[in-house]
Amino acid sequence: MNKVIFAFLLVMTPLYVLSLLMNKEGTRSVRDEITKSVTASIHFYLNAFETEISRTRGLQQELLVNKDLIKLSALGNQMTPYDKSQAILRVLDQMNLVQRTGVYIESINIYIPLINRTLTTGLPLVPLSEEDFIVLYQTSAASTSPVIQWKEGVLSTVVNPSPLLPGHKLPQYLISVNYSIGKVEQSLLQFMNYDQGGAMIVHPDWHIAKLKNMESQNLPLMIQSVEESGDLEHVTSWDNKFISVSQKSNKLDAVMAVFVPEQEIFGPLVMRRNWFWMLGGLSVCIIMFFSLGIYRMVHSPLIVLVRSFRRVEKGELDVLIDDSRKDEFHYLYMQFNAMVRQLKFTLREVYEQRILAQRAKLKLLQSQINPHFLYNSFFILNEMVRKHNDEQLDMFTGQLGKYFQYITRSATDHVTLETEVEHVRAYTSIQGIRFSKRVQVHFGEMPDSFKTILVPRMILQPIVENAFHHSLDQKVKNGHLYIHFVENEGEVEIIVEDNGDVLDDDLLLRLQRQVLSFNDEMESTGLFNVHRRLQLMFGEASGIKLTKSRYGGLAVTIMIASGGGRRV
Repeated sequence: MNKVIFAFLLVMTPLYVLSLLMNKEGTRSVRDEITKSVTASIHFYLNAFETEISRTRGLQQELLVNKDLIKLSALGNQMTPYDKSQAILRVLDQMNLVQRTGVYIESINIYIPLINRTLTTGLPLVPLSEEDFIVLYQTSAASTSPVIQWKEGVLSTVVNPSPLLPGHKLPQYLISVNYSIGKVEQSLLQFMNYDQGGAMIVHPDWHIAKLKNMESQNLPLMIQSVEESGDLEHVTSWDNKFISVSQKSNKLDAVMAVFVPEQEIFGPLVMRRNWFWMLGGLSVCIIMFFSLGIYRMVHSPLIVLVRSFRRVEKGELDVLIDDSRKDEFHYLYMQFNAMVRQLKFTLREVYEQRILAQRAKLKLLQSQINPHFLYNSFFILNEMVRKHNDEQLDMFTGQLGKYFQYITRSATDHVTLETEVEHVRAYTSIQGIRFSKRVQVHFGEMPDSFKTILVPRMILQPIVENAFHHSLDQKVKNGHLYIHFVENEGEVEIIVEDNGDVLDDDLLLRLQRQVLSFNDEMESTGLFNVHRRLQLMFGEASGIKLTKSRYGGLAVTIMIASGGGRRV
């Protein structure tokens, strides 16, 4: 197996090396072509930009010898208001004409100290700013570039009459053409044909830059790299992500640079190289899998068998392995399937026996409940006969008949909660005859979702009976019994509480301990019987809970755990 892999690598390695060399040569060729294209574009743009600046300066020179402008700067104070305004309007007309013919011109200003005014396109007269006049003149006089930045964000070309008049330190007027940085930035967008990149014109005193999908904090570093190049033509890599192509303009004493993303240029070549490596890796894997084929003829069937055993360990008894193989694993798979079938059959028998035992236990517990009410009913019936209360005797025997009809009409162990509650209503009517007006029973409204829940028979009546006999029996008057239905986070709760006076903390604690310590060996009736039946049907989380009622007596809560209630 190792020899096969080694021979494959020995044959394929020269092909891999040749492919990498071809990919590298292609990358270099594409880089050269992109560089030539960008360089030509920069050269054309710089020529156009220089031509526009030169043309604008030529128009400024023509405006410099305007007769009206010369007259305003020399005799403006001596002119009549009408003559002065007419001269200003003629000068403004020529200024607006120059502005309309300029591609990048934003505004034109003419500073005239004699009349203390500044002529601006769009605004005929503005008070002269002596500070701006001085700064503009000094900056333009000190710069060798036709374009200066004399104020933050303002690029201008400036001309003035030369030479100065004898005895004057400042010219009679200045003509400043201010360029729109936004228009220049928009013109730089023609170099951004990719998702990322940038273009800029960098002068020692100013710069104009336009970035696309790049972090603005990178701008100072990019400007620094352009200033450091300084060549007429320069190509380099910036930040290992961009190709920087720059060209210097001697007329503007500035350098223009364009940053092109390497990923978008060389991405297809890199992708082909990656695909080649993937193909090579896939070839190696194929050889390895082929060499391991014989081994996997044994290993793979064993994996299937082990995984099937693990699924059986987790309780999945529907696992069957296809035993149609024609080798030794056919016998192992066939015996595994037979084992699973036998195990499933055995577990089903054990489960059915457990269910039958629980059903027998439920019937036994329910049979313990039935005599209690019978004893009490005969006692009440005896009292009524002895006292010759025929009217109540008729009502009592009718309700008693309904009660025993519910007990004996079906052999099923379970009824709906609605049926159980209706039975308790009949029971409380019977007890109302016994307790006369001493006790009132209050039934809360049962949610519709509770009505169809299946519950064991006789889980509510023993609790109500316990309230009558152990709590309300001592009440001479104003006895109250409340039955509420509550849904608490998916759990069904039926709360039976009274206002009896016999419950104290010690008795409540003793009752709670008896319920919690209940076990299969205890023989009980009443509350404990109900608690055990609920646990057998719905699980250990269900049952009854004993607390002190907000009305002073005992509160018994029947709890059916979330998801435990079956429905019809």
